[in-house]
Amino acid sequence: MGNLFGHGVQKTIDEYTPPNYTMPGNEEGMNIYHHDVYGFSFSFPKNLTVATFKESGGEIVLVQEEKTDKSFQIFILPFDETMTVMTPERIAQDLPDLPVEYPQEAIIGVSESSGARALIFFSTDPTLGRTREVWIIKNRLLYQITTAESYDKWLAEIMKTWRFDF
Repeated sequence: MGNLFGHGVQKTIDEYTPPNYTMPGNEEGMNIYHHDVYGFSFSFPKNLTVATFKESGGEIVLVQEEKTDKSFQIFILPFDETMTVMTPERIAQDLPDLPVEYPQEAIIGVSESSGARALIFFSTDPTLGRTREVWIIKNRLLYQITTAESYDKWLAEIMKTWRFDF
């Protein structure tokens, strides 16, 4: 059974390694981040930085504005279960104290056939306070995407550009 232990991991920008691959975006003021190991990409404003580091058997991708607290993180870890979408009940098995408020399913990616089903919900983090969570299972990996609740709409715009390569 997989372990959902990455929730709430935070680091400072000085602790990161450079991103795997970043190229200019096709829209003015945007870049594209592409992770060549896990096969996903998304567009993000040029005023943000992207960095990665290994953590607790997985990897964290941190996207943030350098001079503010505006950020989101993606914690990616192997997930050895056959389920294709996360459920509140499954989260409660490993993280019984993690609130899962207003859960809903959505398709993340280009289309239902090439995208992935996600569980989107609000929660609470000791460091961030109320959070927006997007949890995706794709290719036997779990992606836990977290931002402060106040950046929910901002994250939603970025998630609209999310793509899986395989």
